[in-house]
Amino acid sequence: MSTNMKQTPIKTAGIAAVMSYVLLSPLAAQAAPGTLSDSPLFLSNSVEPNILFMIDDSGSMDWGLMTVENSGVMRLGCDYYYAQPAPDNDYFWTVATEQSLQSRGIAAPYGGVWRAWNSDYNRLYYDPSITYTPWPGEDINGNLYTDANPAAAPYNPYTPTVGSQNMTATTSYSTDYCAGGGGSFTVNNFYPARYNVWNDTDADGNVDASDAHVLVEIRSSTPLYTGDINRRDCAAAPVCTYAEEIQNFANWFSYYRKREYVAKAGYGQVMAGASNSRMGLVTLHNNASVNTAMSSMNDDPRAGAKRSLLQSLYKFQASGGTPLRSAVDDAGKYLSCKSNSYFGSCPALPATSGGECQQNFTLLMTDGYYNGSFGGVGNADGNNDTVWDSDSAGPYGDSNSNTLADIAMEYYENDIRPGVANSLNPPPGGIDENKAQHMVTYS
Repeated sequence: MSTNMKQTPIKTAGIAAVMSYVLLSPLAAQAAPGTLSDSPLFLSNSVEPNILFMIDDSGSMDWGLMTVENSGVMRLGCDYYYAQPAPDNDYFWTVATEQSLQSRGIAAPYGGVWRAWNSDYNRLYYDPSITYTPWPGEDINGNLYTDANPAAAPYNPYTPTVGSQNMTATTSYSTDYCAGGGGSFTVNNFYPARYNVWNDTDADGNVDASDAHVLVEIRSSTPLYTGDINRRDCAAAPVCTYAEEIQNFANWFSYYRKREYVAKAGYGQVMAGASNSRMGLVTLHNNASVNTAMSSMNDDPRAGAKRSLLQSLYKFQASGGTPLRSAVDDAGKYLSCKSNSYFGSCPALPATSGGECQQNFTLLMTDGYYNGSFGGVGNADGNNDTVWDSDSAGPYGDSNSNTLADIAMEYYENDIRPGVANSLNPPPGGIDENKAQHMVTYS
């Protein structure tokens, strides 16, 4: 990746699929080629590992689009960020429907606006092959997250006072159409419970604006819908009833329609299901009201330290830029017990409590772009100072400096607790072979 770019991509735009699995491949912070485990390796350690969850709270995490082009948005003369109108959308531009553009005399194919409501193009959008479930834990009032009411699906499940949307009734919203002189106008008769089925007309594998498509509206007048054989909520899967389909859509709307919500769902699932571990949470912008210091986790997500952690996760709100590199560097400093880091405390266990065998992990959830200056580590994965560098025949590294991968390598290859014996025993079959205390970074 180039550090000369003001905004630099670190991965592709499949955030919805990616976040469903939560843990991806390491950021050049491992030792040798091997096979990645399908489950979090840190949960198998006999000594409680430190797991620092880092959440991207930048403004783009509020968006409801994640495309494979145009930095993840839909660009039609100006940028569009949402497929569903909502009062808590931080930006104005919601995509206009084909029907509304047609009524204004704008010629087809309308820039392919239909793709905003298709999950092959907009990876965040409702996918009828997926079962959408509520977040684990509780909202701000201590109420357990449950299936969203299709007639009153909350805009923000953590703070239900924001309001709700009826999935079964039409609504209207203001937007504009910057391409073709459409100007500002109101979209009327918008039915929220909708998605488009794509037909790859030219068989090129791309969701093109001119490709054929069919609008599906989830209405009580249509009794059956096509889901997927793996739809756990449909008794006769892959066929789903209207009640099953509208419920699934309402759950998607309340718990998954924004990048931020998908991140909360992914992290929440890992946090709620984990035990025998120490966990903490920080945001890219070092939000003191959200940041939660490392603590041993109990099992019940509705009690103790785990409840506090989940509450901190769910209450953050997206805004601002994306200082990924400085934030990951701060995570390394924190796990290295440096005083100029998060919380100003040391999260490591003492040697008498098994600290020499304690593993350290940082999990970074982001929508894939960073900005902001950083110059603290240089070309850490290619400076030939350890066996893991590319110049030493190691499997990682490049000629660029101060990348996210360089920061991950800085805290992987260097002993972050030099006063403790190098007694780590990385899980067999993995690609982490470093026995010294180090930080493993996932993103």
